[in-house]
Amino acid sequence: MTDLNLKIRYEDLKNHPMDFEGILDEALVKEAVDHLAGQCGYFPQGETKAIGSVYATVGGEVIVNGRLTAKLKFICVGCSQEQILDLNIKDEFVVLPKNHDSAANLEDADIIGEGMWEDEPDVYTFSGHEIDLSNPFRETLIVNLSAYPRCEDVGKACGKIFRTLDQEAENEQDQVDPRWAPLLALKKQLSEEEKSKKN
Repeated sequence: MTDLNLKIRYEDLKNHPMDFEGILDEALVKEAVDHLAGQCGYFPQGETKAIGSVYATVGGEVIVNGRLTAKLKFICVGCSQEQILDLNIKDEFVVLPKNHDSAANLEDADIIGEGMWEDEPDVYTFSGHEIDLSNPFRETLIVNLSAYPRCEDVGKACGKIFRTLDQEAENEQDQVDPRWAPLLALKKQLSEEEKSKKN
């Protein structure tokens, strides 16, 4: 088990799984979700935890199999109701030392990367003696959040009221400049005449 910031010494890793469990720093989580969904936002509710296993292969690659759990409040973009999203995300990724042969093909900075193909795990790099798993799990959080959160995301019916065309027309009439009233009346009359011709 690691400390709360999910740092693991590379030298401690063996070719068999070692369990880890930790909590992502609250400031890191807030920064990660702050820019998503605009004013609707995501607001962390409690701790964001990462748990799983990690091991090093004979070739020096670090394989991480983990699960991220988080609880986030958001405001539905459809009806403005507050909702709570419970996340439980399974993720796996590979972490390579910067000097690893396979890392030469990666242009990303420390601990940031993408899988070469959709069905491959993401690949990250690190330098130094410690691997900080916080940033990969931060990326896991970001890619699993909708940019337009809705009630449906938590299995609830959206409270948005879908207005009919007649209601739209009434609202339009309420908001129009009174000087346009005669034209609106003519428009309504012509619309009614057209409806009666069709019937």
